[in-house]
Amino acid sequence: MAAFLNRSTCVMLVSAIALTALTFLPATRDFTVFRIIALGMHVGDTLFHEIGHSLFHCLFGQPAVPMIFTVFGADQAGGMSMTFGERSHLFQFISLAAFAYGCKWLHDGDSYLFIPACVFGLVITAVSFTTYTQLIVAFMGHGTSVAMGGFFLYRAIIYLDARGDTERWLNAFFGFYLIGFNFNFAYGLAFDAAVRSEYSNLTMFGAGHHDLVMMTEELPHLSVEGAAIFMMAYCIAVCAISIFVSYYHRNDYEY
Repeated sequence: MAAFLNRSTCVMLVSAIALTALTFLPATRDFTVFRIIALGMHVGDTLFHEIGHSLFHCLFGQPAVPMIFTVFGADQAGGMSMTFGERSHLFQFISLAAFAYGCKWLHDGDSYLFIPACVFGLVITAVSFTTYTQLIVAFMGHGTSVAMGGFFLYRAIIYLDARGDTERWLNAFFGFYLIGFNFNFAYGLAFDAAVRSEYSNLTMFGAGHHDLVMMTEELPHLSVEGAAIFMMAYCIAVCAISIFVSYYHRNDYEY
């Protein structure tokens, strides 16, 4: 435990959390330096967000590619996942076959991710036979961004492949920012009626609603507030799992 939470690790985590908070807090977020940091990180969040939508579209049999507009200043939606055609069983078979090959690669490399990847593949296959595919696609924009935050946090804590303390700290900051940004966003939707109303009534480029609104369309008894609270719980869970897995693998890497 001493090696897991040594002084350098604690300083790294606290300082990364502090900078993340400074980009969100009303008293500091408008300072130029924090605005620049937030704008840059928002592009990264949008990238993972749209990759997530596109990835799950493909896994459910609908070809899609991520498109990011934030970097060009068109920030009405930040980005979108452009789909092509209808769902195709052939394309889904190809996508799942590629995923199965990835599982084989994990198995051959004796990776601890092999079993989780297989379970994930089985869940995706099962869900594809239900009416909840679009619900999953809608959530996994935010969901993928948060999951990537968890991965960066894991990398930082166990010092995975970092080429120095600076890169390790950047992993921690990227992780906390991706998780914190989505948590802060969900918190606003859950507890601020004005923010929730604006979000719910705004269409993207005149066609289509935001992700959490789309979730409520797929699950009528779910409200935007409920979806936001679920996302907050998901953010907390990803952060906790990242720390737990890091502790579990604490002896596999040198600090």
